[in-house]
Amino acid sequence: MSEKHNQKLNPELDEIVQFLKKDEIRNCSHIGFINNYKISFFKKVNDTFLLKGKSDRDWIYLHCSNNDELELLLDEIENNKCFAVIEDWMLPNFTKRFKLKWKLSVLKYVFNQDIDVDDHSETVSKLSSEDAEYIFENSKYKEYLSIEYIKERINNGICAGIYFNNKLAAWALTQDDNAIGFLHVMDEHRGKGFAKILTEYMISQVRRAGLFPFSYIEQTNEPSIKLVEKLGFQKVDKVHWFEVE
Repeated sequence: MSEKHNQKLNPELDEIVQFLKKDEIRNCSHIGFINNYKISFFKKVNDTFLLKGKSDRDWIYLHCSNNDELELLLDEIENNKCFAVIEDWMLPNFTKRFKLKWKLSVLKYVFNQDIDVDDHSETVSKLSSEDAEYIFENSKYKEYLSIEYIKERINNGICAGIYFNNKLAAWALTQDDNAIGFLHVMDEHRGKGFAKILTEYMISQVRRAGLFPFSYIEQTNEPSIKLVEKLGFQKVDKVHWFEVE
C-alpha cells in the first residue's frame, strides 16, 4: 500500500526520474509510480532499466528502446511476475518467452496542455473510503481490482464523486501511476453530462497537483474514447498490463 511516497529518492533513482522526464508523454506512468510507491529494486544500464515496486501487486516497469535492449532485460525476469505499461512493440518478446496468465490492453491518451477546463468544484465532492465497496461492486474490472486498492487510491490519490439524493451516482479516481481512471456513471444517471464533469474536474486537480493529465482506455470502450477525444486528449500508444507464468 502506498506510503504517499514522499521520501527522498536515492541519487541513482532520482537520476532515472530526471531521465524519464525528458520524454514525459512516454514515461508519465513510470514517473507517477516511482513518486507514489517505494521502489524495492532497480537495475540501470545506460538508458535501459528495470524497476520493481508494489501497489496492489508487485509490479515491474521496463524502459528500453529496441529489441536487443529488451532481450537483455528479459534475461533478468523470473516467472510469476506482473508487468505494467508494456509498450505494444515489446509484447511479442514476452509471448515468445512466457505464457501470460492474464492481460489487460489499453490505449494511452494524453491531454493537450494548451486547453483550459472548468474544475466543476461546485458539483463534485471528494470520495470517502466508505465508497470503496460500492465502487468495487459496480466495476467491470473486478478481476484486476480489490476494495483495499480502491480505498488506498481514495486516501492517497485524486478522486471525485457526484452524489444524487445522497447516493453515489458517478465517480473517478487516479490510478497508482496518477492516470485518470475508474470513470463510471451508474446506468440511471447516464446522459446527464456527469462523465464530462468528472473528467474535467480530474484534469484540473491533476494539473493543480503539478502532474501530467493522462488516461488509459480499452479499445472497445467507444463512449469513453469519444469523450476524451472531444475534451482534447490525444492517443499516443497502446500498452499492456499482464502477469507471466
